[in-house]
Amino acid sequence: MIDRLKESWSPEQIAGGLCLEAHPVTLSHETIYAHVESREGQSER
Repeated sequence: MIDRLKESWSPEQIAGGLCLEAHPVTLSHETIYAHVESREGQSER
């Protein structure tokens, strides 16, 4: 997920891509936005 954010993918694109790739874990774009805004997400930039 982090690599895709660094490549300028939107959270909506990432969440949709996970569904298309049939990952066993699904995330909503809201969860991805929450991570990006979190302290941990800020330190991964």
